[in-house]
This record gives sequence, C-alpha cells and structure tokens, in this order.
Amino acid sequence: MAIPREVGKQKKLTNTRLLRLFKEKLSLTQLQKDFLFGTMLGDGCLITSRSEKSALLQVRQSVKQKEYVLWKYSLFKGWVLTQPREDIHNQSYYFRTVSHSDL
Repeated sequence: MAIPREVGKQKKLTNTRLLRLFKEKLSLTQLQKDFLFGTMLGDGCLITSRSEKSALLQVRQSVKQKEYVLWKYSLFKGWVLTQPREDIHNQSYYFRTVSHSDL
C-alpha cells in the first residue's frame, strides 16, 4: 500500500492505520544507511520521537543549497510524505522523513 505524495499537498495524513502500514514496509537500503551515517557525521539531524523508540531525519540547508537538498531527498523519497520546501523565516530548504525505528 503506497501513500501518494500528493497527500501532503492536500491535507495532513491523519489515518494512523495507513501511516502504520506505510512505515511497516520501509527498510533502509545499504546506500541509505551509508548516506545516513555520513550525514550524521556532517550536517544531518535526527529528531527522536516522544517515546524515544524512533526518529526522523531532517535535512536542512540554506536556499542556496536547494539542489543539494533535492539530491538528498531523492535518496529518501520513499520515506517522505511531502516535497522539500522552503522556510522563509531562516532562508532554508528542508524535508523530513517519517519517524521510524530504523533511524
């Protein structure tokens, strides 16, 4: 069961059963694991859930680095429910994955 990316454009995903099923099918590839380790040594950010049993990856760069963010997004596209977006308050471009225990 795939959750269409357009969901984020229309409304937030509130059906927890669908979200849980979506997350159950996620698995990190070796390339994603390598990328994750490298990102955490550099400019990456993992945000833990309240339960501290899972985390989400946040990638954020200045607007000047938009292409770099889009490249990183392409590696984790299957883990993200919305397109990367601009934060006008701090002039950055970012995306976040869903929270997952593998992260």
